[in-house]
Amino acid sequence: MKAAVWKGKWEFEIEDRPIPRLEEDEVLVAVSYAGICASDVHIIEWGLFHPPLVLGHECSGTVEAFGSEVKGFQKADKVVIQPQLYCGKCYYCRRGQEHFCNDEYSTTASHRGAFAEYIIVKAKQVYRLPADTSLKDAALIEPLAIALHALDQSRMKAGEVILVIGTGPIGLLITQLARLSGAGTILITARSSFKGEFALKMGADRVVDPANDNLERVVNEVTEGRGVDVCFEAVGSSEAIEKGFLVLGKGGRLIIAGLPPLNSSIKINPLQLFTREIEIGSSLLAPYCFQRAIQLAHRLNLEQLITHCFNLSEIDRAMKIMRSGERIKVLLKP
Repeated sequence: MKAAVWKGKWEFEIEDRPIPRLEEDEVLVAVSYAGICASDVHIIEWGLFHPPLVLGHECSGTVEAFGSEVKGFQKADKVVIQPQLYCGKCYYCRRGQEHFCNDEYSTTASHRGAFAEYIIVKAKQVYRLPADTSLKDAALIEPLAIALHALDQSRMKAGEVILVIGTGPIGLLITQLARLSGAGTILITARSSFKGEFALKMGADRVVDPANDNLERVVNEVTEGRGVDVCFEAVGSSEAIEKGFLVLGKGGRLIIAGLPPLNSSIKINPLQLFTREIEIGSSLLAPYCFQRAIQLAHRLNLEQLITHCFNLSEIDRAMKIMRSGERIKVLLKP
């Protein structure tokens, strides 16, 4: 099979690699589309893993083969893959918090990334899709599940005022889900008109440019000085978290849904935290959200979020676009 192998820094090579041997409890998936995630960029920039490595954890495809112990799948079934595998035995798994698993296994870290023609994973990581599902759209099921967990964590109520900080795929998916769930007013920050236009199409009521607009003033204007009920920070920035905290109303909830840099910190006034009964929470991965994401996908505009699609051999161009910022979702097609 062809695989795009990360060699270090921003260097990738297309290699011919043998398809890994299929175990009894595994499924071989022919990758149709693989999404490039911001965390793939972070792996390179922050040195989270070490090359050589096949990256990629967001993907859709079709079942090519499966082991003797696997039930419930047929060849050519349309599927998506949950990239994390949990032990099911540790303290956290047994109390319904699999994403805190002590023995978590990551598809990417195992050298079985999705930037390849085939990927082998355990059967319990594979979710079958309805037959009429677009495999291109389905490549966004994983980030949709991430966004869905963030919405769950917020306990958003219909009619509440929402602020989304960030117009990447997660921020825009949260926006769509919040609109679908009955949000009263949705504000979103965008640093370019390109992303601001996308935000309005995804259901935002008002776009705030953090470089030219005063966020606090806009929030006070929209809420008559009360502040927002829920803020989703989907950038992974200490500054963004602090700004979100400042514009929360009494009883407001701040959900950190972006991946902050290593060793970052925030400054929060504990008296404001106390007197306004503000909650600061976070959203990690997508525990028990994949099936719900699949059921919701047809009600959302996933296709419009895909701004670029490249052949696997064009991975260098794809990564350049990822770093440029003038994109929403970038896919690879092996």
